[in-house]
Amino acid sequence: MNAREYIEMQAQIMRAHEAAEEKARQERSLKADQQRNCARKLPQQILSPVVSLPSHGLKVRLFYNYYDEKDIARKQEIDLCLQENIKNTFFDIIVLSGSNNPTLNFFIQKINQLAGPNDISVFCRSDIFFDESVDLLGKIKYKEIIVLNNYAWAIKGNIDGVDGYFPIDIENRVAHEFQKAGYKINNSHHNLNKNHLYIESLGLEKEESL
Repeated sequence: MNAREYIEMQAQIMRAHEAAEEKARQERSLKADQQRNCARKLPQQILSPVVSLPSHGLKVRLFYNYYDEKDIARKQEIDLCLQENIKNTFFDIIVLSGSNNPTLNFFIQKINQLAGPNDISVFCRSDIFFDESVDLLGKIKYKEIIVLNNYAWAIKGNIDGVDGYFPIDIENRVAHEFQKAGYKINNSHHNLNKNHLYIESLGLEKEESL
């Protein structure tokens, strides 16, 4: 499967997920209405408290921007990073189709469409890929953003109160806006391997940040 076919498949998955979320929302609303109607008919002393069940468990999604790069060397770099991230079994990868330099708001909007309260979202530049050490992200806390490197971040749940109208490669601004919105900035995840690729005329070089 090539990159474009994978993107089309992901788009179909996204649409199916959104439809399932809407159906689930309608079912929850209907159930709540039924419970309220039932509560009106029963004496208060025999009503049971509502029990909130835990979520389905840890979910780590990588939101990866794939765009139509004209430069051949740069396209090879991005294609390789996409393939490496697809192979990572610890990720559910969501391939986005944005510009070559998307804004932080672009990622926030996509994350907030899919992330549940316990879900972990990773977003990064297109020249980044990760290995299996991403399972270390399971300890991330609410209202905390983990800086994986200058161009990669991880967060839990939805993102609130962050104004990200600027490109994500302005890395200091990303941290500043999250901190201004009340998030704790965590730079301590040195055990998680991130790979930043760049291609030179003599071949492929890999720059690793540990």
